[in-house]
Amino acid sequence: MAASVLVSDIASKIMSGVDSAGDVWFSVKVTAKNMSNETKKVNVTLQAIDNDGFELKTETLQGTFEPNEIKILTEKSYYE
Repeated sequence: MAASVLVSDIASKIMSGVDSAGDVWFSVKVTAKNMSNETKKVNVTLQAIDNDGFELKTETLQGTFEPNEIKILTEKSYYE
């Protein structure tokens, strides 16, 4: 079975240094394409890991896609 959603161009960016609460704000984005002939609600889950492979943070980006539509999904969050 072929994948119905293609995810590419995964990127992240630090938005600020450590703030007064000790948090670091960052943004993530992906390009996603609905490869099917149906409207789909798409969830893309990204996981940030440290150098040892341990999870630091998980973010889910969401969007509704028409057939064969391409969108850029973004999310801004913080790491404590």
